[in-house]
Amino acid sequence: MKAKPPPAFSEGRSVAEIFKLTSKQTYTIGELARDFDVSYRTIRYYESIGLLSPRRHGRTRIYDAYQRTKLRLILRGKRIGLSLRECEKLLHLYETDTGEEAQLLYLVWKIGERKTELEAMHRDIDASYADLDKVEQNARMRLKELETRETEEIERRPKSTQKDEAQAD
Repeated sequence: MKAKPPPAFSEGRSVAEIFKLTSKQTYTIGELARDFDVSYRTIRYYESIGLLSPRRHGRTRIYDAYQRTKLRLILRGKRIGLSLRECEKLLHLYETDTGEEAQLLYLVWKIGERKTELEAMHRDIDASYADLDKVEQNARMRLKELETRETEEIERRPKSTQKDEAQAD
């Protein structure tokens, strides 16, 4: 069942009155930002691109449970690697009468795509890690060769030159 937004607010009422008049829980932008650990700017951005549409009383944004759920879905989508456009598609399916099945089918499809991307990234990371190990191993061997060569050169020098160099240090 689709959640319905609260009725339009009458002009001239205080924010406190509006909170009391709504039968559903309402939230301020600060409460949502704190609850979801996001910035005000993030929430306002989602609003500016049409993903969220809070009610307004003057300059005050008032979010209902429906908008809170939408924000939760957006953030969950972002956390699993969906783009905002993909999150928008999920929200559209959530808001239409196509039903939960269409939303879940789309979500399962997007999750499969994301898993494939992550598996490829994992293989690339493994290959990079192996390359770094080889380069590090070669660098360490070369350092050891240089150290051995320097030690051998010092040992081949006449003793008097070695003493002079030690005194110069």
